[in-house]
Amino acid sequence: MTPASAITDPDRLAAVDESGLLDSEPEVQFDELTQAAAALLGAPFAFMTTVDDRRSYWKSTVGVDDGTRENAVGDSFCQYVIMREDDLLVDDAAADPLTRANPSIESMGVRAWAGCPVRFRGQVLGSFCVVDVEPRAWSDEDRRILQRLTSIAEREIELRAQLDRARTESERNARLLAEHRELLSTLRASMLPPSTPSVPGVTVATWHRAAADGHALLGDFFDLFPLPDRRWGFAIGDVCGHGAAAARLTSLVRYSLRAAAVHESDPATALQIVDTAIKADQTESNRFATVFFATLDAETPKRLRYARGGHPVPLVRRADGTTFPMQGGDGPLVGIVTDPTFRSDAVDLGEGDIVVMFTDGLPECRRPGGPQIGVDAIRMAVEDVPVGAGAHQVLDVLVGMLDAHAETLGDDAAIVVVEVRAEG
Repeated sequence: MTPASAITDPDRLAAVDESGLLDSEPEVQFDELTQAAAALLGAPFAFMTTVDDRRSYWKSTVGVDDGTRENAVGDSFCQYVIMREDDLLVDDAAADPLTRANPSIESMGVRAWAGCPVRFRGQVLGSFCVVDVEPRAWSDEDRRILQRLTSIAEREIELRAQLDRARTESERNARLLAEHRELLSTLRASMLPPSTPSVPGVTVATWHRAAADGHALLGDFFDLFPLPDRRWGFAIGDVCGHGAAAARLTSLVRYSLRAAAVHESDPATALQIVDTAIKADQTESNRFATVFFATLDAETPKRLRYARGGHPVPLVRRADGTTFPMQGGDGPLVGIVTDPTFRSDAVDLGEGDIVVMFTDGLPECRRPGGPQIGVDAIRMAVEDVPVGAGAHQVLDVLVGMLDAHAETLGDDAAIVVVEVRAEG
């Protein structure tokens, strides 16, 4: 290999660029090594160089006091080390056939030169060398000293590269995390109403929280939306799984239910359509959801028609505080049972009546190794709320009970509380 082809080898130049040494500031780690080389070998000059296709950059130097930090490749002795990929010890540069035409013999007074290749990523970056202004016979011990110091320099270069890679990876991960969080925020917003809608004659209070297991996307969802004939749709559900797959299924359930409810006034029929939609989507197998869906007529008394697909039974709290589980409207899990049958039922609501809907993250909340809250405790908590309290007070009681029972959630949880207000 000729000096020119070795110098311009693309792989070598890539390693030079990756090392980050070219044109970098002096550093004490390398200066201490060149100072040691000059002292141990009794040489007036010492260098650690990095060579690109045009110049030999002196990352560290001893004996050069005029601020010079480089010379041309053609003037350097490093070119011979790069070509040979081996140590080079020249006792008399003016007499050696390899070096006698080098311009540095005159310009820098180089008469004796000894150096080792500095390697990184299997490529020769430059050399670690000493220079004398008088001919001298380099010894085997001189070579061993240079080799040991060169090895230390190479380890330092590799450690710097590892640190730079770790820093770059950390910055990349921080950027990806920020992008991921922004995406999660967008996806979560798409799975829930942007704000609680204003429903005529009704106060609605909602709450949701993701499980404390690293999944920021809710597997639980709720939705409120207007329907034809002065009706409103209320839905709450829980899809299997967490993360992106659950988010996709949540969107499918939510928007299939919205579309079905516009054309079908019967909640059970709407759930049947959602069941069919889940089964028709073959992206993943064994996907299912629990869903409670109800439509509220705007007349007085207000009639709530509902159907339940494997979902926890909502509670009805009458204006006098009497609280009981909603009866009927039972059905299986949505999306997984062969030939399912969903049934609708209805309950009339008057002024001050409240309906409490929730996902299983509420009754199943527990401390590690402790008991679950359970549906009975939820019913008693709702019933114990003072008469005259509204939807927001009931919601506050339930969230407070959950927070007191466990500091973190093992599953997603969502709560929707609907209160019938006085007309006018």
